[in-house]
Amino acid sequence: MLNRAFFIVFHKGIAPSLTRTDSLTDMIRYFGVNQDYEKYVLTSEGEVKSLKDRDDICLEYHLPHYDSSLQANGFMETSAYIHIYKNKLHFPHEFIGIAQYDMIWNDDAIHLIRNQNQADVVLAKTKDIIFLEGQWHRLMYVERIPLDYIIGSYNRYFKSNHTKEDLEGRNLTLWQTYFMHRSVFEDLAGWLSVLVYEIYPWANRPPYETHWGHLGGITERAEAIFFGLRKDLCISEIGLHHTSDVVAALKISKDHYYSRQSPANKYSIKTLRQNTRKSISRLKSLALKIRFWPWNLKGSRENSGRK
Repeated sequence: MLNRAFFIVFHKGIAPSLTRTDSLTDMIRYFGVNQDYEKYVLTSEGEVKSLKDRDDICLEYHLPHYDSSLQANGFMETSAYIHIYKNKLHFPHEFIGIAQYDMIWNDDAIHLIRNQNQADVVLAKTKDIIFLEGQWHRLMYVERIPLDYIIGSYNRYFKSNHTKEDLEGRNLTLWQTYFMHRSVFEDLAGWLSVLVYEIYPWANRPPYETHWGHLGGITERAEAIFFGLRKDLCISEIGLHHTSDVVAALKISKDHYYSRQSPANKYSIKTLRQNTRKSISRLKSLALKIRFWPWNLKGSRENSGRK
């Protein structure tokens, strides 16, 4: 099904037979993040095998455009959005989906995703209301997340003038699980590609949370604000559900989210800013190389032929 692609994000292992994605080969792509972990697949027979022989796997750290600082700094699944966007993996598909490795696909969800063809409809994990009667939903963690700054960043990027009151009565979408039109994905991922550099390192330092992974929690809520402010879009429940059974079968522990400090708390602000500038400079240099790569390749082949 060429007009839609659904990326399953994982950092260690996948279990297609348990999540029921093994039969969706025309649509599913497994997207591996974080080069620090060895990747594997749990087969239907319960065996752990290498991913080397699979052609439905994409590892972000093998892509032409790759920024290792996104994982190092704890942006987690958000790096998938950015790397898919920067490497144009969302083309030529008209609809793009992203979910986690531990979500169960049921028949209703599969039918919904296969048949959703409206550009103004977004399928998502929804829970309650994001902002109601002047109050944020408790899962937006007002004390831990710079929500006003996020809205300001949104306004700067999209040249708008929203306030939190514009979120009144809108659905709360969390868990970074979405199925959307390509144009919506480009808007979201384009903004996230800017926001991640705006909030590091200060949003991962006191008075905010200091552990690795907190920045991923911030961008997760930024996505919720994005969809809350996009009143041109209709948000519907996607029907995918997390399960601890998959996590247990893959022998994955999530303790690392809180067991170590973020790099934002290991160095001075001055050093972190210098490193960020160096990273951006390297990315710009790489972008130029990628831009001219086809011509260089052609020239190399011609020179090789003359020899």
